[in-house]
Amino acid sequence: KEFPEVDRAGWFTLPEAEVKILKGQRPMLLDFARQQGAG
Repeated sequence: KEFPEVDRAGWFTLPEAEVKILKGQRPMLLDFARQQGAG
């Protein structure tokens, strides 16, 4: 299968992800972290 919209993937800590993620996706990331007990 090909996924042209994805050029690479990786695992990041929450602080690293906050820097790398698109600004519009930050609220979703922080909400998910809160639900998981990480924030």
